[in-house]
Amino acid sequence: MPAIEKALEMPPEEEQEKEKPTAEEKPKKKEDENEMSEEDRLLKENLELLVTRIMEKTETPEQQGVRKNALEALRKEIRSYTSSMTSVPKPLKFLRPHYQPLKDFFNSLTASDVNKPFLADVLSIMAMTMAKEDLRESLHFKLLGSGEAVGSWGHEYVRNIAGEISKEYQDRVEKEQSIDDLITLVDEIIPFNFAHNAEVEAVDLLMEVSKLEKLVPFCNKDNCQRVCRYLLACGENQSADPEEQTTIWTVVYEICTQLKEYSDAVRIAIKMNDKSKIYATVKSTEDRAIRKQLLYIVGSLHVSVDEIAKDDDFVNDEELMNAYGNMELKNRFHQLAHDLGVMDPKSPEDVYKTHLEEGGPSRVNRNAQGQQGVDSAKQNLASSIVNGFVNCGYGKDPLFLTPEKGIDWLGRNRSHGVVSAAASLGLTYLWDIETGSEKTDFYSHMNDKYVQAGTNLALGLLCTGCTSELDPSYGLLSQQLESNDAIHRVTAILGLGFSYVGTNNEDVREKLLPLMIDDTQAFEIRAFSYLSLGLVFCGSGDDELAGSMLSDMLALSEVEAQQPLARMMCVGLGLLFLGRSESCEGILLALEAVESGIQRFCAVTVESLAYAGTANVLQIQKLVRLLTHHITLDEEKQEKKTEAEGEEKEAKENKETTKPEVKTEEQKEKEKQKEKEEGPGSLRGIYQEAACLGIAAIATSDDLTIDMVLRSFDHVLQCSELNIRRAVPISLGLMSISNPRLAVIDTLSKLSHDQDQKISQSACLALGLVGAGTNNSRIANILRQLAAYYSKEPNHLFLVRLAQGLLHMGKGLLTFSPVQSDGFLLNRSAMAGLLVALHSCLDLNNFILLDRHYVIYALGLAIRPRFVMCIDEEGNAVPVTVHVGQKVDTVGQAGKPKGITGFQTHKTPVLLSSNEKAQFATDEYLALTNVLEGIVVVRKNPDYVKPENE
Repeated sequence: MPAIEKALEMPPEEEQEKEKPTAEEKPKKKEDENEMSEEDRLLKENLELLVTRIMEKTETPEQQGVRKNALEALRKEIRSYTSSMTSVPKPLKFLRPHYQPLKDFFNSLTASDVNKPFLADVLSIMAMTMAKEDLRESLHFKLLGSGEAVGSWGHEYVRNIAGEISKEYQDRVEKEQSIDDLITLVDEIIPFNFAHNAEVEAVDLLMEVSKLEKLVPFCNKDNCQRVCRYLLACGENQSADPEEQTTIWTVVYEICTQLKEYSDAVRIAIKMNDKSKIYATVKSTEDRAIRKQLLYIVGSLHVSVDEIAKDDDFVNDEELMNAYGNMELKNRFHQLAHDLGVMDPKSPEDVYKTHLEEGGPSRVNRNAQGQQGVDSAKQNLASSIVNGFVNCGYGKDPLFLTPEKGIDWLGRNRSHGVVSAAASLGLTYLWDIETGSEKTDFYSHMNDKYVQAGTNLALGLLCTGCTSELDPSYGLLSQQLESNDAIHRVTAILGLGFSYVGTNNEDVREKLLPLMIDDTQAFEIRAFSYLSLGLVFCGSGDDELAGSMLSDMLALSEVEAQQPLARMMCVGLGLLFLGRSESCEGILLALEAVESGIQRFCAVTVESLAYAGTANVLQIQKLVRLLTHHITLDEEKQEKKTEAEGEEKEAKENKETTKPEVKTEEQKEKEKQKEKEEGPGSLRGIYQEAACLGIAAIATSDDLTIDMVLRSFDHVLQCSELNIRRAVPISLGLMSISNPRLAVIDTLSKLSHDQDQKISQSACLALGLVGAGTNNSRIANILRQLAAYYSKEPNHLFLVRLAQGLLHMGKGLLTFSPVQSDGFLLNRSAMAGLLVALHSCLDLNNFILLDRHYVIYALGLAIRPRFVMCIDEEGNAVPVTVHVGQKVDTVGQAGKPKGITGFQTHKTPVLLSSNEKAQFATDEYLALTNVLEGIVVVRKNPDYVKPENE
C-alpha cells in the first residue's frame, strides 16, 4: 500500500509543468490513448498472424501450402478494402511495420519458390502507400508478380501503377533498355480505364509511352466526343512540339473516320492542312446530305481542294458545287436579313448620327498650318468606304442606288478617292458574282481611269471566297495587267489577289510572277505582285515561289528597302507560310543573306505569320523579348563606324589610295536629315512593330493566351519605346477583332486621346476593329464623342468615320473573326486579309491616310455572316429551337456536361456573338455536324416522340 500511495502522490509543480504535453504532442497522445475497437483489434491480430505464417521457414509441401493459404487470405483481406479506396485502407495501416520485413523475406526466397510471385503481388499493393517516393517499388513488384489482372486491386492501384509506368518508361528510353514488359502492362490497363469511364487517364498514359495509336480500337459512339475533345486540348498544349501535335491529330482523325463522325474528321483534316484527307473524308460517305454538310464546312473556311473540283461525282452535282463554292451564301444571308427586317439600305449619315455630336467639346488642331477645317473630299472618301462596309452583302446601297446617283457620287471624290469609292461596290455585292459583275461592268466603261481602276478592285472583292463557273475576274483583270496606266495595273494585281485568295491558282502565278521579278517595272507594281501572290498562295508553303521572292529581295537596293511598300513585299513572303510553322525554318535561314535594312523586319514578319493562330507561348515570349530592345542613334552610329573602319582597312590592304571626299553644305544637310529619319521608330525599329502585331496574330485563337498578352501590352504601353507603343492599338484590334472586350475598349478609349498623333489615330481605327459587325453601343458612343472631339482634324475624323463604318458592318450581321468551328480552326484566307490591312495600318501616313487607302478593302477577305441557319436535305430553311449561351470548357469532365451556360432559347436562324455557342433544344431534328455554325444540314429524328402537352 505505501508503494501504491507513493505512486499516486502528486508530483511537484515543476514536474507537472515538465510533464505537461505540448500542443503538437496533444493530438498524438490523444490518439494513442484511444482504445482500438474490437473489430480493428481482431483485424490487426489476424493480419499479424498471417504475416507470421508467411515468413515461417518451410521445408515440406504441407508447410508450403500453409504459406500459400496465408498469402491468399492476406490478399483477400487487402482486396476487400481496396476495391473503392477513398483513404488508406486499415489493412495497409496495420501492415506498415511489416513492409520492410516482408521485403527482406521476399529477397531471401529462391526464384523457384512457387509462392514468391504471390508475395510480390502483396508487396506491390503495400508499396503504394509505404514505399519511398521515386523508387517505383509498386511497379517493380507488379512486374515480378503472378500476372493477375491489374484491375483486381482497384482503381487507385491502377492509377498509381500508371504513374510509375510513365517515369519508368522515360528512364528506360534514355538508357535504351527494353520496354516490352511495360507495354504489356499498358495493354492491360487501357481496357480497364475505358471500362470504368477513365478515358482521360488512358489517354495520358498512352501519351507518356508514345503509343497513342492503341487508343483507336477502344473508342465508340459513347466516349468518342469525350476522348477527342481531350486529345485536341492536349494537341493545343503541344504547340511547341509539331510532331507530337501531328500524332495527336492523326489519331483523332482515325477515331472519327472509324466511327463515321465525318464532320469532325474533315475539321481535323483541315487543321492538319492535309487536302488529300479532306477529299478522302468527303468521298468516303455515299450519303449526299452528309457530303453537302462537309462541303459547307470546307467552303466556309475557303479551303481549295483540287481533287473535289475535278471529281465528276461533285462537278456534275450543282448543289454540292454551290455548297463548296459558297454560291448559296448570298441568298442565305439575304434570308437572315429579311427575317430580321434590315434589308433596307443604310446611309453613312444613319451611322454617323451627327445630330448627337453637336455641342460636344472639340480639340484644337495639332497641325494648324494647312489643315484648318474639314477636308470635304476626305470625308466623302470616308463615306464611300463606310457605305460599302455598312451595306456589305445586301446588294443595294443609297449612294449607288441608281446609275445616276452613282455617277454623281463618284464625281464628288478626287483622284485616288474615286478608286476607293468605286471599289466599295465590291463590298455591297459581296458573294453576288452575277449581279455584281454587271454593276462593275457598267462603271468600268466610264471615261475615267480612276473609276475603271476602282472597278478592278470591286470585281476581285465580290468574287472572294466564291467558286463559280462564270469566274469573270480572271479574264477581265488579266487584261488590265497590260494597261499603260499604273493605277489600272496595281488595282488589277490586287484584284486578282482578292479574288483568288487561298486558291493556289497557277494561272494567276503565271500572270503575276513575271511582273514581280522584272526590275524594269515600277516598284509599286512589283510590291503589289508580291502581296497578291502571297494572298493567292497563303499557307501553301510554296518553296519555289518563296525562292523567287527571296532572290528578288536580295537584289533590293537600300533606297528601295526604305520605301513603305517594302513592308508589303515582306508581308507577301510571310503569307506563303501563314500557319505553317513546320515549314518556315529554311526561309528564315535564307533571309539572313539579305543585306538591306528590311531584313530583320522580314524575318520577324515571316516567323510571326508562320505561328499565327497557334497560341504558341514560347514564340510569344520570343517576340516579347524583341520589344525590350532599346534602339538608339548611338548604336546605329557605332555600326556605321565599324563598317567604315572595315572598308578603310580593306583599302589599305589592297594599297588603294583615295582622295578624301569634300562634302558640300547641301550634302551635309542631307546626311543630317537622313540621320534624323533613321532614328528610333524608322526602318531600324519597324521589326518591333511587326513583332507587336505578330504577338496578337499568334494569340488570336486562345482566350487564355489573349488575357496573358493583354497584361504584357499594359507593360509595353508604360515602358516601351514610342515606335512600339504606336503598334499596340492595331495589335489590340487584331487580337480582339469583332470581340468587344471591356478591358480592350477602355484601353483604346484612353489611347484615342494620347498626345502622340499616331497612337491616337491608330486607337480610333482599332475601336472599329474591336467592335466590327457588333453594333456595340458603348463603342458607338465613344466614337461619336471622338468625332466631335476631332471635328477640326481631317485625318483623325477620317479614321473615326472608318471605325464607325466597321462597327456597323453588315448592319450587325457580319464578323471579321478568323476563328471558326468553335474556336478550333483558323480561316487562313481571312487571317491573310486582316494581316495585309493591319500591316498597312502600322504606317497610316503612307497608306490609309495617303493615296493607298484602298488597301483597307483587304478586310473584306475576312467578312462572313455570324449566323446559324438550319436547312433540310432539299435546301429549304427549317426553324429549329436552339439554346444560345456562353461557351463552357467541358474538356476532361465526366458524363455529358452542358457546353453552354446562361443560355436563351431561339429559333433558327440566329446570330452568334463572340464566345457564344448554340445547341439544339429539342430532339426533333438531328444535325449532320457536331458544331452548330454557319449553314447546318438537319434531318428528322426517326425516334422523336412529340410531347403530349404540345
